[in-house]
Amino acid sequence: MTVELPLPWVLALDLGTSSCRALVYDGAGNRIDLPECRRPLAATTDSEGANTFGPMAIETALAEVVDDALETLGERAHLISAVVMDTIASSLLLTDVKGHPVSPLYTYADTRCAAAAALLRHQVDEAASHDRVGTRVHSSYHPARLRWFDTARPDWRSHQICCVGEWLLWRWTGERRISLSAASWTGLLDRRTLTWDAPWLGLLGIDERQLGPLADFGDSVGVLKAPWTARWPALAKARWFQPIGDGAAANVGSGVAGPGRTALTLGTTAALRTVPAEVPQVLPMGAWNYRIDRRRPLVGAAMTEGGNVFDWACRLAGLVPGDNLDAQMALRPTGSHGLTFVPHLAGERAPNWNDAARGTISGLGLATDGIDIARAAVEGVAARLGLTRQMLGDVARGEVMASGGLLKSSFWKRMVTAALAQPIGICREAEATSRGAALLGLEALGVLRMEDVRTPTDATDQPAPHDVEALKQHCARQERLRSLGVS
Repeated sequence: MTVELPLPWVLALDLGTSSCRALVYDGAGNRIDLPECRRPLAATTDSEGANTFGPMAIETALAEVVDDALETLGERAHLISAVVMDTIASSLLLTDVKGHPVSPLYTYADTRCAAAAALLRHQVDEAASHDRVGTRVHSSYHPARLRWFDTARPDWRSHQICCVGEWLLWRWTGERRISLSAASWTGLLDRRTLTWDAPWLGLLGIDERQLGPLADFGDSVGVLKAPWTARWPALAKARWFQPIGDGAAANVGSGVAGPGRTALTLGTTAALRTVPAEVPQVLPMGAWNYRIDRRRPLVGAAMTEGGNVFDWACRLAGLVPGDNLDAQMALRPTGSHGLTFVPHLAGERAPNWNDAARGTISGLGLATDGIDIARAAVEGVAARLGLTRQMLGDVARGEVMASGGLLKSSFWKRMVTAALAQPIGICREAEATSRGAALLGLEALGVLRMEDVRTPTDATDQPAPHDVEALKQHCARQERLRSLGVS
């Protein structure tokens, strides 16, 4: 018997740093089972801190996954009523006035503008800027990159300044707009008025016409231009919603679309994000204030460390992550290795936003083995999560809903639970990011109400008191090392 899936259907495009994918959701927000529609992506990196993509390669890869999804659906493709897109945030590329790229796509991980960020911090009142735009002066954001362009790309003021999702929709529809979500990740959006920030535009010499017109998520574009209509006739009448940041989408997809909960994402890196009822009047200096859409602020903090640090430790020690390693780490009492791991192997974002920070392992001895180092890596990342949650204060109180590949590990779950000193909910939805974008699309279509959406979760046990205390001590030792300038 054929099961009829609720209408309308939504095509969700997920553009990350390692791959892009296309997934399809029904009218109840459930993922439709399809063969994987995915293309790998690889950034260009170098020892100077570069982290870029070729824009046309991204467009080609994303267009191909759309091809795959439509081909797989066959005649059912006409059931798609809307297309949503989540993308890597804090991206930047330069184009001409017609949208043809004239630069690589720079990601948040490109740190070549770190020195420019350091100089800018001395030229502006960073506290006042942070209060206006909700971001620190840091290499992740547009101000530092554009100041670096003064030397690296002195012609930048004659070009358009785009984010990747904004650019893709401009290419495909001929209409250029940037979502409030994507704009909030640039460091140039006033977090209260939701307009481009005049002080930064003046300081950097940006003509506002270089930036895309601001739009809300639901301000859809309804018409593809040629040759895309010929390539995707099933999508010719679909509504194309404004692309949003992947962090915003992940929050919604993991069940945190309103006040009272905090979302934890734990993958290659880590982040804590919450959706307060209103924009905080006072924002902790280590936090940022982005947007899901006009109605929903997104407040939290992101870290540069997560699974990347654990993978490094395992490679260093010749260990293979998995259940066997989990069991070996779990046998040893927390903190028994005597190590303190400051996990800033790729600089630091929250809570201190120090590009120059570097990792440190203190307490090594002849008895230290690989399992000690791997365990200390997990404890070190977990301790930073605890410190970040503490920094966020009252804005991040309440239940924690967690998602991310590392939460398949029982040991990671145990340490994170201890660092946060409370049980956490583990989202069972494997595709929280694309699901979040799809749910926002269905909400904009008037099909569902976000408050009626239920996210399947499991809960961790209460953290063991000795684990909680050991993680507190680990965090205190990290901070002592940082104060000494060791990390």
